[in-house]
Amino acid sequence: MVGVLADVPALERVLDYVVPARWADRVEVGTVVRVPLQGRRVRGWVVEVDRTPPPGITLRAVTRISSIGPPASLLELARWAAHRWAGRELSFLRAATPDRAVHEL
Repeated sequence: MVGVLADVPALERVLDYVVPARWADRVEVGTVVRVPLQGRRVRGWVVEVDRTPPPGITLRAVTRISSIGPPASLLELARWAAHRWAGRELSFLRAATPDRAVHEL
């Protein structure tokens, strides 16, 4: 299970999703994924891995890996900068993410 920060400014919180077994080795902190949310698929960043699922809740699965995203150190920097300058973490993550999909380095 992973925690995903969805690219939806009105909902700036970490949501829990299950990663399909075929992608388990490719998903790490910073990976850009597509997840189901409110009847649509939205972009999001994996911000936590190996989370403990809440009891009694059925989680939805990540639908696609879109790109390699910023490394974990940049996610921490984005979180700090958002707090320091009273901004949105999403704004910093968008700036740190490549415009085009990057599948391998």
